[in-house]
Order: sequence, then C-alpha cells, then structure tokens
Amino acid sequence: MRRTLLITLAVIFSLFSNAQDAKLSFSLRSNLSTPLGSYAGNDYTKSSYTQTGISFGSELTWNISQKFGLVLDFNQTFHPVNTSELGAAMVNDDNFLLDVYIRSDSYSLSTTLLGTTYKIKVNDKLNVNPKILLGVMYGKTPYQLFFPEYYLYGPSYFTITSSKDYGLAFKGGANLIYEFNKYVSMDLNFDLTYSKLKFGFTNYEGFMYKDRDILFTNIGVGLILKVF
Repeated sequence: MRRTLLITLAVIFSLFSNAQDAKLSFSLRSNLSTPLGSYAGNDYTKSSYTQTGISFGSELTWNISQKFGLVLDFNQTFHPVNTSELGAAMVNDDNFLLDVYIRSDSYSLSTTLLGTTYKIKVNDKLNVNPKILLGVMYGKTPYQLFFPEYYLYGPSYFTITSSKDYGLAFKGGANLIYEFNKYVSMDLNFDLTYSKLKFGFTNYEGFMYKDRDILFTNIGVGLILKVF
C-alpha cells in the first residue's frame, strides 16, 4: 500500500514540476454525505449503523493543459450513528439485556488525496470535470455511552472509547462547473469515497480488531476561485 502511494505521489509531483503554463484554482465546498454498504448497514457484527451526515472540503487544481488538471483534495466528513437500530441489535444479541439507551458521537473521517481531472466543455460557461484520486483516510470511531437495563444483574452504564486508524483511500467523481467569469465559478459535485480501516478495541476478552469497509457518497456545491 505504501509503495503504491509513494509511486503515485512521485508521478503527480513530477507532473507539477513540468507544468510551466498551469493555472491554479482553489475551491471550498460543503456536502451532504451518505454512507453505503456495510458501513451503513444493520448487521451487528459487520456494520457501523451510520446515517447521512455532512462533509466539508477544499481542492487545489493545477490545470496543466486545457483538458487535464492535477487535484489536491482535503475532506472532513461526519456520520452520526443510528442509536435506535444499534440498541435494538444489542438487545437481540444478548438474552439478558432488556433495553439500552445510547449516547454516541459521530464517525469522523479525514481524507487527503491526489489525482487527476479531465475537462469536458459543454458550452462557453458550463464544464463537466470527471476526476479520480488516491490518498490516505484517517478514521475515528465515536465515543459511546451506554445505559443498559438487564434482566438480572448488570452494570448501570459502560462506555466504548474512540479507536483510530488510517489507510489507503480512493475517490472517484465529477464536478459540474458553471463559470461566472474567468475568476469565479460555482460547481455541483458528486463523488464516491472508499477505504478499508481496522479499529482496535479492548473488552473483557482482551484486545480485538474490527475491520470496516468505509464507503460513502458526497453531493454538494462549491465555490471556485482562480488564483492565477
């Protein structure tokens, strides 16, 4: 994984160094972020019970030609936990658990990615820019507080503290860009992000890992400023 990332970074930075006539643009965006697959599922052993959240990000784009650009992408995403579904799954999994009230933070996911974009001109004002990126995701599970009700004897409360991991991340998507003038544009963006993370936890049985396939889409709008 590290070798693949290093090779990708070397290729992209070599392209940057040879881009003499490039134009740089900077964008800020906010998105509606929707978890997919097992990351959003309701399987007690495999899923994360996440719900639609929010995402904020920025991009630096270096246009090395009229068609191709190089993209440096930063993104921060938060997905809340469906505590009702998680509590129901815990009750179904434990014959002595009658009910449980859960307070939970959100999943926090940070990505830094590098990639390429291709400009498809629709008309004088409108462009479609597909993109593909590769980089790193840093993930943090939520801090959770549980208040259980047991049939017999059990703890009045317990916690699950946050776990952290990082891994290789992929993103693919497209931006629909409307140019107000040569300095300011607005875009409607859609992308799909994936990473596989391994979170470590300690319980009464000892230390254990939970593998999670992190998959989500972002849909939102952004403001693009051409720096030079």
